[in-house]
Amino acid sequence: MHITTEATQQTESTEAQVLARVRRAGRGSVWCAERLALGLPRNAIDQALGRMTSKQQLTRIAHGIYLYPHIHPLRGTQPPLLADVLEMLADIGAGPLVPTNETAAAMVGLAHQDHSTYTYGSLGVSRTIVTQWWTLTIRPIAPRGIVGVHALTAVVIQAMRHIGHAEWNDTCTAILRQHLLPASFALLAEQSGAAPAWMRPVLRGLDGRVSAAPNRQ
Repeated sequence: MHITTEATQQTESTEAQVLARVRRAGRGSVWCAERLALGLPRNAIDQALGRMTSKQQLTRIAHGIYLYPHIHPLRGTQPPLLADVLEMLADIGAGPLVPTNETAAAMVGLAHQDHSTYTYGSLGVSRTIVTQWWTLTIRPIAPRGIVGVHALTAVVIQAMRHIGHAEWNDTCTAILRQHLLPASFALLAEQSGAAPAWMRPVLRGLDGRVSAAPNRQ
């Protein structure tokens, strides 16, 4: 005879609430205990996520991170979108996340993106998320060039930092100009004060009205 205890009912209720929330978001959505925020004890949510993983309702893609999988009949479980993981991290208080190093440079045509590795900067703590498809590394960076500027400005500053003052040349400026919308030039010029001194002439000169040569001093 099966006896349903109060604890069992609570467990099933928690699992049902988690599953309902996940299903509303749809296949491909990414989750962690903090993001669910169902007003339930954290340990209850953790246990529900563990049980749902055992039942293959969710796929654990990294420590504490779960995917409501879209399973292709031939290719199997489809990878989560990096943008969805970044959105989830922002939702749970990771703060603004800014592409850095090669990731930033690739976004504006200054490097080739290795799609197995992504690097982002944060005002918070370091974190590395390793999945079977890619690795996301988050490192603390200084707030200058992030806080109070448009997201595009932050990306361009980080991309130029990756190339470096000594290696920056007219070809780099031409590539940057080609990969940005002309409508963004005024924004970058206006916010150039947030960038290191050598970058400012480049950011102010993208529209061609003034010299875009970097400051070599």
